[in-house]
Amino acid sequence: MVCNAFRYTYEQACASVWEYVYTGCTWGTHTHEHGMHTHMSGRRSRNKGAGWEREAAHMLRPIYGDGVHRGYQARDGAEAADVEGTPFWVECKRGKKVNLRAALRQATAATDGRPCLVLGRDDREEPWAFMRAQDLIDVLHRLEKLEKGLQAGDLFTKS
Repeated sequence: MVCNAFRYTYEQACASVWEYVYTGCTWGTHTHEHGMHTHMSGRRSRNKGAGWEREAAHMLRPIYGDGVHRGYQARDGAEAADVEGTPFWVECKRGKKVNLRAALRQATAATDGRPCLVLGRDDREEPWAFMRAQDLIDVLHRLEKLEKGLQAGDLFTKS
């Protein structure tokens, strides 16, 4: 195994060796375009996700009111949606390249019956929303009913 540590400063080479020894990663994995080892620690990744959940709750608060908040999170995420106080089971994902389908599968497995909504944001990109087509069609039908004069309480009752 060859480490091209001589191509970097002494500090960069030490950081690379430290990561190899203490994190158990193998040479050539988690590499940056320059060959240095780079990956996010568990705590930093959780903080990044929690920050995105707070931001998503803030985005939804003008629509659903002050009751919108970040859900209680255990490590498995099964106790509550990432954002509570909406008529959706909201799953928030943030990362370099978010896997939409995996996030939707996770939300679908955990939902309490509410339609699933995945709010995602790739690094340095605009946020996006993703949901099953049938759930979107149901929401659009309910919005159409609302426009025709039904009360807001009827918006998310089954037809």
